[in-house]
Amino acid sequence: MQQLKVYQSLWAMERRRPDGLEWPLDEQLRMIRDAGFDGAGVRFFDYAFARDVTRTLKEYGLTWQAQCYPKTVDELKPIIEHVQELGADHINLQPDVRPYSIEECTSAAFSTTAGAFTAA
Repeated sequence: MQQLKVYQSLWAMERRRPDGLEWPLDEQLRMIRDAGFDGAGVRFFDYAFARDVTRTLKEYGLTWQAQCYPKTVDELKPIIEHVQELGADHINLQPDVRPYSIEECTSAAFSTTAGAFTAA
């Protein structure tokens, strides 16, 4: 049977206030639980963070998704190892492969545009 689970991403719980005031992690997790979410999106590139958060989520009877943003397959490998150890409902994989400089952006755009004209 299919289920729709609704997760709150922990990065979205960061307030980013100018004064630096943030909710403590344990308070964020209680807020997620008390709001009725099925679980949380947890960044898995930081093993200690993922271990501590998933332990608390498990105590609350919640599940989690493993969030990761690898730039290479080699960066993905430890994430998969963490998931094997800590578990996860699923992996939210968002490859971090994008141009970071104006030169890379314009080069990619030019190549795409030039290819379209050549094909026509």
